[in-house]
Amino acid sequence: MSEKTLLSLNFLSNLQPSQNTIGQTYFPLIVSCDSTEEAHALLKWKTSLQNQNGSLLPSWTLNNPTKISPCTWFGIHCNHAGRVNSINLTSAGLKATLHDFSFSSFPHLGYLDLRINQFFGIIPPQIGNLSMLKFLGLSFNQFSGSITPEIGYLTHLKLLSFSKNQLSGFIPHEIGRLSSLNGLNLYSNFLKGSIPPSLGNLTSLIYISISNNLLSGSIPNEVRNLKSLSDLRLDNNTLSGSIPLSLGNLTKLVTLYLHTNALSGSIPYEIGNLKSLSDLQLSYNTLNGSIPFSLGNLTNLAILYIRINALSGSIPNEIGNLKSLLDLRLNNNTLSGPIPLSLGNLTKLVTLYLDMNALSSSIPDEIGNLKSHSDLQLSENILNGSIPLALGNLTNLVVLDLSTNKLSGSIPLSFANLTSLTILYLYENSLCDSIPKEIGNMNSLSILDLSSNKLNGSIPLSLANLTNSLKVLYLSSNHIVGEIPLGHGMFNSLIQLTLNNNELSGQLSPELGSLIQLEYLDLSANTFHKSIPESLSNLVKLHYLNLSNNQFSQKIPNKIEKLIHLSELDLSHNIFREEIPSQICSMQSLEKLNLSHNNLSGSIPRCFEEMHWLSCIDISYNALQGLIPNSTAFRDAPMLALQGNKRLCGDIKRLPSCKAFKSHKQSLKKIWVVIVFPLLGTVALLISLIGLFFNFRQRKNGSQTQQSSPRNTLGLLSVLTFDGKIVHEEIIRATNNFDDGHCIGNGGQGSVYKAKLPTGEIVAVKKFHSPLLGEMACQQEFLNEVNALTKIRHRNIVKFYGFCSHALHSFVVYEYLEMGSLAMILSNDAAAEQFCWTKRMNAIKGVADALSYMHTDCFPPIVHRDISSKNVLLNLEYEAHVSDFGISKFLKLGSSNRTELAGTFGYIAPELAYTMKVTEKCDVYSFGVLALEVIKGKHPRDFISSICSSLSSNLNIALDEMFDPRLSTPSRHVQDKLISIMEVSISCLDESPASRPTMQKVIQSLETLNVSHNNLSSSIPRCFEEIRWLSRIDISYNELEGPIPKSTAFREASMQALQGKIVYEEIIRATNDFDDEHCIGKGGQGSVYKGELPYGEIIAVKKFLSPLPGEIAGQQEFLSEVEALTEIRHRNIVKFYGFCSHTRHSFSSMILSNAAVAEEFGWTQRMNVIKVADETLDPRLPTPSLNVQGKLISIMEVAIACLDETPEFRSTMQKVSQALKIWSGS
Repeated sequence: MSEKTLLSLNFLSNLQPSQNTIGQTYFPLIVSCDSTEEAHALLKWKTSLQNQNGSLLPSWTLNNPTKISPCTWFGIHCNHAGRVNSINLTSAGLKATLHDFSFSSFPHLGYLDLRINQFFGIIPPQIGNLSMLKFLGLSFNQFSGSITPEIGYLTHLKLLSFSKNQLSGFIPHEIGRLSSLNGLNLYSNFLKGSIPPSLGNLTSLIYISISNNLLSGSIPNEVRNLKSLSDLRLDNNTLSGSIPLSLGNLTKLVTLYLHTNALSGSIPYEIGNLKSLSDLQLSYNTLNGSIPFSLGNLTNLAILYIRINALSGSIPNEIGNLKSLLDLRLNNNTLSGPIPLSLGNLTKLVTLYLDMNALSSSIPDEIGNLKSHSDLQLSENILNGSIPLALGNLTNLVVLDLSTNKLSGSIPLSFANLTSLTILYLYENSLCDSIPKEIGNMNSLSILDLSSNKLNGSIPLSLANLTNSLKVLYLSSNHIVGEIPLGHGMFNSLIQLTLNNNELSGQLSPELGSLIQLEYLDLSANTFHKSIPESLSNLVKLHYLNLSNNQFSQKIPNKIEKLIHLSELDLSHNIFREEIPSQICSMQSLEKLNLSHNNLSGSIPRCFEEMHWLSCIDISYNALQGLIPNSTAFRDAPMLALQGNKRLCGDIKRLPSCKAFKSHKQSLKKIWVVIVFPLLGTVALLISLIGLFFNFRQRKNGSQTQQSSPRNTLGLLSVLTFDGKIVHEEIIRATNNFDDGHCIGNGGQGSVYKAKLPTGEIVAVKKFHSPLLGEMACQQEFLNEVNALTKIRHRNIVKFYGFCSHALHSFVVYEYLEMGSLAMILSNDAAAEQFCWTKRMNAIKGVADALSYMHTDCFPPIVHRDISSKNVLLNLEYEAHVSDFGISKFLKLGSSNRTELAGTFGYIAPELAYTMKVTEKCDVYSFGVLALEVIKGKHPRDFISSICSSLSSNLNIALDEMFDPRLSTPSRHVQDKLISIMEVSISCLDESPASRPTMQKVIQSLETLNVSHNNLSSSIPRCFEEIRWLSRIDISYNELEGPIPKSTAFREASMQALQGKIVYEEIIRATNDFDDEHCIGKGGQGSVYKGELPYGEIIAVKKFLSPLPGEIAGQQEFLSEVEALTEIRHRNIVKFYGFCSHTRHSFSSMILSNAAVAEEFGWTQRMNVIKVADETLDPRLPTPSLNVQGKLISIMEVAIACLDETPEFRSTMQKVSQALKIWSGS
């Protein structure tokens, strides 16, 4: 319960005993027999506790049998007549049910508080016997089942608190009988159905919270009768319809929470009548229309949230009347028009969110009046004009976000006053002029993003004042000139620095090496020249370094080897010369290396073969020569990444063999020998030999030219096999040279075409976009896709046929999947209707299987990084196949695995935006989004937002909103499985990557269906046979009947998961309705019968004495036996088959031991399975030998030791077992 909720219950404090009275003695004048009955009832209930806490309940004992009173016991309070009137066991750490609590024994009980324990099971209907009860607190436990209608008998009740349990079913209409009720707490359960209109009878109600449930339907008009209500919380349900106008009658209302529902229509004008209202939250609905100007009447309002709706129109000027307002959030709507000047009247306002609307015009100067303001967010609108100087008055401002607008002019000098500001976002505007030096006065600034504007001038030296605070500085895509000002501790705390796409120049200062906290540095697309300072090697935390598109010359410094955490290095498009330093091989975290378009020469260091994590290399357009290193990065590199060099060779298809070069050199040496010797002889011989030599060379060159010509003409660099060779010309013909008529999809990396080959086979061809100038020529997406697809094989990953890299285009060929992508199916109503619930669940499981394989079974693990509905393809059977590995990443064990942000918006894990660190948990997040999208039928962005913003740690799922409305309502069994999938999916969306499950655990959860302990009836649907991946099922404790589906999950289910498999009628027939002829033994709890089942199995059936009144837990002996036998397995413990709870009988069934006569049960056998040792030997057996006699005596000594009166002195069974093994010779 939140602090706010606790405070709202202060008006009920007179119902609760003072804390200092707990344990206090109330001495009754007379201890009656009724007090004795109460004591015995409490002691009986105590015996049912599963974890009796010795530190809290030791006083619950009968110390004086002649004078029995519980009034001195912990948590028990009595009236002056010695009768129990209060039981307060809150936070006692107790675990039990209420089945053994004798409610009828406490007729004077007025206060029952069992909150914050581990009570479970149902709330018994007998609770209705507590007719004098005024306070009933069962919150923060694990109670399940429905709220019993007998609750309506507690007519004196003032507070009813069942929150934070697992209650399900409907709210009983009998609750409307509690006419004295002041407070009703039912939040955070699984209650469904509509809010009962009878709630309107509770005219004394002051507080209602039914939030965080599964309630549906509309808000009943009868709520208008609750004229005393001050706090109404119905949020986080699936309530639909409009907000009733009658809510305007509740003039005492202080808090109204209707957020996170499916409410529609407009906000009623009558809400303006609630003049006592302090907190109004209507966010996360589909409310439309305009904001009523009557809200201006709510002058006591402190919090107003109407964000994430479909509101339109302008913000009414009357909002300016809300002078008590502290927090105003209207973001994520379609509000238009100007920001009203009257907002300047809200001088107490601390938070203002107007972002993600369509607000226009300029930011009013009046905003500068909000001097208490700490968080101002106006981003993603179409605001224009200049930033008002008056914003400099907001000296308490911590966050200011004006990004993604059309603001112009310069950055105000008055920003110097914002000394508390930690985050300033002004990116994606049209701001001009230079960066004011006054920004250096903002000494709390942590993140400064001025990128994508028209700023000019140099970087102000005053930023040195922010040395201790500034962590992120983004100035990219502007017109900034000059050099980077370094020294004097400038930027020493920076973690990320981007200055790319500016007009910076000069030589990089050695002071750059002092920025030792840097992890991300981008200085590309400027005009820096000369050498890279060796001090750059001090930046050992760097994981990304981009110095491309500059004019750096001289050699690459050897000390670059110290950047051991660097995962991406781009030095392309410079003038670096000399050889590639071998020291670069020490950078074992390096994954991407781009050295293209430089003047590098010599051979490539062989040590590159030791860089096992290097996956992408581009050395094109240099003067390199010699053997290509034998490593994955070079073997998989396309020709574009190697071209433009001198005579590179290697044992790969795209390059000439180095043996050809070697044989050519050897030929020249031999020829020179032939020339020299004739010179020592005769000139004639020399001339003839020279003639022969030239003749030989002409023939050889002609042959080589002839051989190489077809290859150069074709330009085919790499083709894999698929039913023979798939040649380039066949793909061109099949797609009509990649004509749009064959295109079946487009994406960020390329287009997909359908191609029918001469063999009749239909394939999909993904053609990659041509590389842009300045990009790594290796086309990283193409390389990654080929690299990933050649290494993985799985039924739920698209089947790879081959690839081709041509001078004109690069493409991959894979199987054609007829149904297209998930995105296509879900966006088409007709196709979505065919995509039934079973098929959707199978598709979700297929994607989970694929990701689990990539994360767990591949080494190194592969992270897809772009799991989305457009990258999951389906075949005719709707089987899911993960595709599009263009930005996939092989994880390095022990590496930081840093990267740039990539993926599809809406599916990207939030931590990637600020850590740039890729883990398997990034895919887990994307999977969670995808799974919810498949169930919902569209992207669940609103739902994800509600999870992030929910005040509750246990957000319940709004089923009506979550299920795709285009499909029929799922059956109860399918609905349970869908809820299970949604619970797993929500856990995948945890903001903390460490808290998300692994895909392996996701698989385990998806393969399990637990619908036990419900009231399910009728037969089990046959469609379970279509859910191929279900491997574990538990349907116990229901009323199901009929045949078990023929599926693996049911065939391999344990008996406790299928209680009732041996049906009641079979047991009755086998024992002839428990006839005495079948009885083989009797005991204190019941009788044991021998029975033969129809399939020949002989079992023993233990029938308990007292019939069970409809529930297992009602008979402790029966429950204890079943619980014990279902949890233990041992060769010396009877094998348990199952149990049955019937209105006439309760029994358990087990294997029947072969009943041997005493004479056949010899001394040796008895010694091996001894349970009890008598004082004398059994006279029916002959006298044992001396050897056996000695062992029997030893065993009896152990048995006598087990009978010690002091428990501490008795041996453990482990030691007894060890002794028996020694004596029995085993």
